Amino acid sequence: MKKLLSIIIILITCSNLVSAQENNDDIRYWKDGKLSIKDFKGEPKTYIISELNYNFGYKTHKLYTKDTTYVYIKGDSYMYKNSSWINKNYNNNDYLKYNQVIFDLIELQTRKLQNKLYKSNTVIDYNSDLSKHTQILNTNIKDFKIASKEGENKNIIDKWANKVNDELKEYKSNSIPKYTKSNWGYGMHLGFGASYFSNSLGDYFSNSLNLEFGFDLAYKKSNLFLDFTLGGNKVEKTYINKNVWKKDDNLRLSSIDLTYGYNVFNNSKFKISPFIGIKYIDFSQGSKDDDDLVHLDDVNFVIGLNTDFKIKTFVYLIPNFYSQKEITELSIRTRVYIARNKFYSDLKGYSINFAVCFNMFGNWIK
Repeated sequence: MKKLLSIIIILITCSNLVSAQENNDDIRYWKDGKLSIKDFKGEPKTYIISELNYNFGYKTHKLYTKDTTYVYIKGDSYMYKNSSWINKNYNNNDYLKYNQVIFDLIELQTRKLQNKLYKSNTVIDYNSDLSKHTQILNTNIKDFKIASKEGENKNIIDKWANKVNDELKEYKSNSIPKYTKSNWGYGMHLGFGASYFSNSLGDYFSNSLNLEFGFDLAYKKSNLFLDFTLGGNKVEKTYINKNVWKKDDNLRLSSIDLTYGYNVFNNSKFKISPFIGIKYIDFSQGSKDDDDLVHLDDVNFVIGLNTDFKIKTFVYLIPNFYSQKEITELSIRTRVYIARNKFYSDLKGYSINFAVCFNMFGNWIK
């Protein structure tokens, strides 16, 4: 929810900066190639030979690859064709080159703004960066106009064109932002599973269908898993010990697993983590209100394997309310694990468990 609110705030800010972008016929991007006379559709003003009107700002951008979506703040600039012009009474080719230098200056400052935005953490930072680079851009364009005498000095135009082109080669436009994962990770999962009971435990209690959920805390390749299971089954045949468990009575199953896992394999498609730890399991029937609650519980070892089949990755380079950027992986997790259970000498065995869960796992990034 906090991530969503952060993005909404930034979207509102960005919409004010780029609202004119809705009319795509009026927009000309630098990446579309060199300017041509067809890009200047505005009505000339008698006292100005040429004018290039433009937008310079930032916007929320989504970049889609095969299995990853990047969400980040992107420097944004473009030319307004319908309000830009070159007076037909003058040499159009000369003033095309003059305006191309201005357009190149805008693109150069957009790239420099972009490099700064990648490192910023709040809307305030974004606006501060924009204000600073807008001032620099205005100064550069003003200096160029004065030096070139508003497009009359061809030698100065050529000199500036070469200079700006060299800088554009230095400040390349990065389509995919660079980031570094934190060593710490966190996750949660929810799904369904089943348990099969062996030996005397299986003789008395039926297999169960379960609801499973849990949490992960990771550091590098190490994982701490906390898993909860809620299920239901029946008494297969009457069992008598301290209490009487009658055949066909309904049972409630609950368990908590605390395990340590290690990532033996992890790429863009799969993550495989064997784990080992302890398991608390409880079978109960009746209710406290009726004073007929009876239960069996045990603490024992558990060993198993988590396999995450990764579906999609989201890289959020827009900070949340904690000024943190994060990467989130969505996956289907299969859990296969075996636990030993010994309630009494005549009621013991192993549980073989399987679950399929929807899993979300995240890392902070910088």
